[in-house]
Amino acid sequence: MALFISFILLPVVKKLESWGLNRLLAAFFSLLGVFIIIGGGITLFSAEIMSLSEQLDDFKGKILNTLSDVVVYINSNVNFIDDLNRAELVGNVKKWINESSGSLIQNAFSSTATFLAGLLATTIFTFLILIYREGLTKAFVAFGDDKNKEKIFRMLKNIQSVGKKYLSGMFLLIIILGFANSIGLWIIGIDSPFLFGFLAAILSI
Repeated sequence: MALFISFILLPVVKKLESWGLNRLLAAFFSLLGVFIIIGGGITLFSAEIMSLSEQLDDFKGKILNTLSDVVVYINSNVNFIDDLNRAELVGNVKKWINESSGSLIQNAFSSTATFLAGLLATTIFTFLILIYREGLTKAFVAFGDDKNKEKIFRMLKNIQSVGKKYLSGMFLLIIILGFANSIGLWIIGIDSPFLFGFLAAILSI
């Protein structure tokens, strides 16, 4: 992953170097730009999620009220099914919601810790690759025969080009899926449709 990201950021680093920055600062500012973009997205989603968490009790109440209405309807209109115990069903649903919430929080903390560890390692390796890219390129080329060195160099160039196209295509796909999901959720009346729409689009990539 670090090698892939470094290929994508290399044009940015070269552009910064052409403006007079040394290699160390160019690599630092290119990674800083990535973190600013990612941080902005995380901040946006976090604000929406915090807003939703404040409405969690109201959401639980809506679920329980809907369940109660369904139970009353079934008991009143469906004769071939025994009367359902409303209190028992509501209690089971409350228990399921509480257990699901606890499991969700636990999984979220575990996933966050794993993500942060991987992000730190990827950032360090990407930074080192960008700084020592010439030596690494020479090392890659040196592994091949003299007659294949030019092919290896072209292969590295092609990898960089493919990486940039992949990244731009991925962002375009996220935008298209995000808006499509959001419009669908908005039509059926889901709260915060853009949050869930773009979150689903990101997770589907």
